[in-house]
Amino acid sequence: MADAVEEWVLYVDESGDFESDPCSCVIGLALRERESAELARQLRACVELCFPLVPWPPHATELNVPITRAAACLLADGGDSAVRDTCAPALAALEGGRGQVEVDRLFAATEARRMPDYVDLQSADGWLRRRAPAAHQALLELRDRQRRHVRALFAQLVQLYGPDDVFVVGAAQKGDGASRADAYSRCLGALLERLLALLQEEGRERVVRFRVATRGVLDPRLRASVPLNARHIVEAVEAAKPFAARLTGADSSVRLVPLEHVTKYDRRVHAGVVLADFLSNRLRSVLRRNTSWARTEEGVRERVGVAAQARARSWEAEVLPALAHEGPARAWLERALGLDPSERPHLGFMRPRWAGEQARLWADAANAGAEIGA
Repeated sequence: MADAVEEWVLYVDESGDFESDPCSCVIGLALRERESAELARQLRACVELCFPLVPWPPHATELNVPITRAAACLLADGGDSAVRDTCAPALAALEGGRGQVEVDRLFAATEARRMPDYVDLQSADGWLRRRAPAAHQALLELRDRQRRHVRALFAQLVQLYGPDDVFVVGAAQKGDGASRADAYSRCLGALLERLLALLQEEGRERVVRFRVATRGVLDPRLRASVPLNARHIVEAVEAAKPFAARLTGADSSVRLVPLEHVTKYDRRVHAGVVLADFLSNRLRSVLRRNTSWARTEEGVRERVGVAAQARARSWEAEVLPALAHEGPARAWLERALGLDPSERPHLGFMRPRWAGEQARLWADAANAGAEIGA
């Protein structure tokens, strides 16, 4: 009797300005689980527990600003008394600051029953930090506790499913002057290549049902940026297959199936995409560091409690990086396949350091696998 198809889910979001940032990334949470309404409910309940009173969906960028918690208290009716007690001194200071432009903008938004814009949150946060430092410090400590709660949530997922079946997958890139939309598409493709290569296994069929938060992408037919849609997703999947097959030495038995045409980051967004938003936001500062792959992977674990590497199913004992670096590192890896170390192109002074090291690890594994299969 043939083995049943193994089901996975993948939730993807991005962080950074792909045109000019020192590091931008597209990050996904890969989980061996069947997509279901129950999974969505469970994940959402966990996220809401981490961020009491914050309107759904929480945005990682906004949550970086401590005063977001005070704004959430103004928007919520009742609810978590501990959070309200922590925010009370800040709210009192803000009430006393009416008439100040920064404060009035925050109140104008919350009185209109919406979260203030990110710029207005930053302005009000700066005002509070200057005028009521103790109240601001309480919000800062609350922010850090909530970050630890999210990290604990990811760690619980690893404990529940096992380290082989929950991992961070993604791709980073230094801004290279290309259009933001085009660079994003390349990083999404590199993420899918890495996932396909990690899950490929002879004699085992896997299906990955995934959601990608929508954004602008470059449409070469129109020569313009347009919202990400089903055609772009299908094209990214098809484009990822050949290089993944070169890495593993076999056509992929992994099917990538988009779950919806457009995944908007609105009140109906799946909780898995919210978690991907948190991952991409928290990991960008790790990925921009010029450190070794080992230190980078350690930094990912410390920040979010999930590994950025996984057991490559084509080589049962081989644990390989699940994070790629688009651009020169990927080009080097493509040229290095099939070559022994003495013949490979020189990595030179590739920056960040982890970009070259993760490419070398994949080249070593792919070439060793090809020799065994020969």
